[in-house]
Formats: sequence, C-alpha cells, structure tokens
Amino acid sequence: MKNLSQSQVGYSLSTSVSSHTDCLRNQCSSSPGRTQLLYRRLEHTHLGKESNNFQKQNCFNRNDGDVGTDHCSEVSTEEVAKQQKYNSRLALNYIQSVFDKYHFYDVKQTSTSIEKYKVYNHRTAYCLNRQFDSSQSTYLYSKGKISNLFNCGNYKCPVCCHKYFMEKRLEIQKVLNWASTNDIYVYMVTLTVPHTRNDSYLDVFELASRCKTKLMKHKVIQNQYPVFTVSRQEEPYTMNGYHCHYHCLIGFDAPVLHEDKIKEQWVKIGKSEGVNISLENGLDIKLMTSVDAAADYMCKETKLDVKGVACEMTATETKVAKKEGMSMYEIISLASQNRWDEMAYSRRKVEMLIIEYFSAKKKRIFQGDKAYGQILKRLKQDETDSTSQSESEDKEELIENEDRIEIKSTTVYQLVQKKLWFKILLIHSRHENLNNALEEMYMFLEEALGADNDIVNGISLEKEYDNVERFKFRVRELDHWKCLQKHKFNDSMKLAA
Repeated sequence: MKNLSQSQVGYSLSTSVSSHTDCLRNQCSSSPGRTQLLYRRLEHTHLGKESNNFQKQNCFNRNDGDVGTDHCSEVSTEEVAKQQKYNSRLALNYIQSVFDKYHFYDVKQTSTSIEKYKVYNHRTAYCLNRQFDSSQSTYLYSKGKISNLFNCGNYKCPVCCHKYFMEKRLEIQKVLNWASTNDIYVYMVTLTVPHTRNDSYLDVFELASRCKTKLMKHKVIQNQYPVFTVSRQEEPYTMNGYHCHYHCLIGFDAPVLHEDKIKEQWVKIGKSEGVNISLENGLDIKLMTSVDAAADYMCKETKLDVKGVACEMTATETKVAKKEGMSMYEIISLASQNRWDEMAYSRRKVEMLIIEYFSAKKKRIFQGDKAYGQILKRLKQDETDSTSQSESEDKEELIENEDRIEIKSTTVYQLVQKKLWFKILLIHSRHENLNNALEEMYMFLEEALGADNDIVNGISLEKEYDNVERFKFRVRELDHWKCLQKHKFNDSMKLAA
C-alpha cells in the first residue's frame, strides 16, 4: 500500500489519450485476438477531459496576505490533531444538546421500575456520554485518549466519523492498489439527481439510491462486465436543499465505457422516477489515474491536512462561499463554535437540519457489490496479522503504563446528570499535561458547584509506577484548609461573644 502524505493538499485528476492508447497497444500485442474489440471500444471512450469538480485548492493558492507556507508550518501535527479532537467533542456536545432541546427521544418505563428513562432516537446521543462498563472507572490519558466510554461508531458522529472514513479509505485503497497492479481501468462515475428546497433529506437520499441501483444493474454497464463497483453517497446542504449525489468507482479490464449511452439511460431512469435529470450535468465520467487521489475523493473526511488546518486556525478573513454547499459536519462544527457569520443559515434552521439529518437511520453511504467484497476479503486474508497484532498489544501495554486521570463511575454519572461531563472532556482535550488538566477541572467544578462539592473527590491523578498522586494541589488538602478556616472563624466568634 502506498504511504499517504499528510501535507498533500491538492490534486488534479486528468488523463491522456496517447498514454492509454500506448498501454492498450502493449496489451493487444500479447493477445492479438482482442485487438479489434478493444480498439472499437476505445473509439467510444471519452478520455482527457478535465473537470473543476475534481480539483481542490489548497491554502497557498489563496490571497491571504501574510498567510503563507512558513506561517502555516508553524502549527505542528500534534497541535492540529489536538485542535481537531477538541472541535469534534465540541460538535458532539452541540448535537446532543439539540437532541435534548427538541426531545429527540422516547420516554419509557419498565414493568418493574417506577422511574422513567429516556431512549434516544439515535445512538450518537450516547457517544462519549455513557460508560461502557458502569462498574469500572473511566481513565483520561494524555493526547486525548479515553478508556471505558461508549463510542457510537456512526459516520454521522463528529467524534467517530474520522475512524469510520479512515477504515473505508484503507479498504478502497487496497482494492484500487490491486486494480492498478492487475491493469484494471477504474472509472469514477458521478450521479446527480434534481432537488428543491422543499424536498426532505430522506426523500432525496432514497431517490438517489434507487436511481443509482437501477443504473448499476442496467445492461448499459453490466454488458461491459465490470470487475467491481463501489459507491459512496454525499449529501451537502445548499441553498436549494440537500444535494445528494453518488461517486461510483467501477473497474473494467479495458477502457469500455460509452458516456453518451450511459447519460441517456440515466435520464430515462430519472423519468421513470418522476424527475427530470439534466443530460449535460446529471452524470459525469472520469478515468482515474491516481490511486491516492481516487481514495481521497471517496473519503474526504479522513484527510488530515496539517498545513491547511494550520492556515484555517491562524488566518483571518479567508472564507470563500462554497458553490456546492456545506456538509452537515461543517455546518455542525461552525454552529458549535458560534461562527454563525460564516453560514447563511439561522440557529433555528441548523437545529432543524440536525434533527432531520439524524432522523434518517440505517442508511449506508458506502455500498460495494459482491465482487468488491470478495476482492477485499481475499486481500485481507493475504495479509499477515502477526505484525499488526503485536503492535496493538504494545500499544495497550503502553497505555496501561501511562499517567492517567481516574474518574470514578459514580462521579461520571453525576457529571452527566449535571450536564458537566462534556466540559471535563473538553478540558482534557485542551491540555497535554495531565497536571494542568486536573487543575482546570477542579477550578471549573468549584466555580460550577461551589467549593464544598464532593464530586472532586472522585477525580484523581494516578501514576502506575509508584502509586503516588501527583498534581499541583490535592483535594483533601483543600478540604482540610477549608475546615481549619471554619474552626478559626468559630473560635473568633466565641471570643467576640
């Protein structure tokens, strides 16, 4: 597998007719019987087209004044990752607050219990908000690592989506690397359906899914005997509503796709579903020449662009309106940071979009055919698990030997009930030094609950080697000092009497 460069921030997917023709001639020389068929297919293939839809601009191409390469490189990879983790937890907290505000749950009661409880309509409501094992403590490690907290694993979750898309990206890249070594021609087919502002997210989602399924099963593609297909749906929100569209990667053993016929069939499928699809803009086909670029475009969310994020964190007045709209992750992230001046939507509109977006459950955005699954399974079987297993064991042992903040199970429950838990997580993600994190936690809890609160007794810094609690000040010392001051005050009152 090719190593990815985190500093790579742009790419342009373009092809050359001459290079692919030469490659085809070399193949035909080894199998003369296929020469006539392949050249006839090549006559109907549209190569060499460039599209702005597949070109990304990095932060260095913008006129940002003082923002340049040297300025962007000042922010390290660790600082960017820490800021990303903080923003993700902040966005998740905002989503869960919207769930509570609009009662996005059902109130239930068991036959044996008197108390009622809430059952949220989406599992993201429980992410980082419940313990995995309520009988054990939760530990906070350095670099934002946490143990014994529930993760929803949903692609819509701001915290879990990075891991989800990274796994999908690695899977797609494995198959694309295999296709590259076996001389498989991979096309990216972009499918778009019309939409209006009045169309709901679920309606546009299901319409695009039905149309895509019909096209993939039609003879205009199946008669070319695709080696594999994998698709991903995107749903950015624009001023005209949800712009749900598909990016499909289709592999063939030769450059065979006839774009005009596929476009005509795509328009016919739209008419069968009661919508008018544009012949010019409804479908786009590109031949992929870069494995990394194709995988990046299918899984944009996994790309950790250090220099780009550095410019985003430090530059001012560099925002440019997006023609294709904004993803829900971008909208939620901006709303959670109170950056409303960078969006064209009101607070009420964003909250309604969140409820509508999370109401559509059990919808897959990545879909691969049976051949894609078999190729991926075979590639995974060929890999040896000994190295990865030893690395994971070493990682777990390293975590157990690190300093960590222990939070008792009852304390986690109390903080969740008082809606203070996410503030603790935000403090944790902001500090590299656990001493500083613990100090800020104590100061925050004293300000929120008062100096006499008992919750702080369930939070302590634990060191594995010598079992010595090390932090800048201790809870028991504070309590002893407060008690001493109280006795001095009582003695002074007695003397005055």
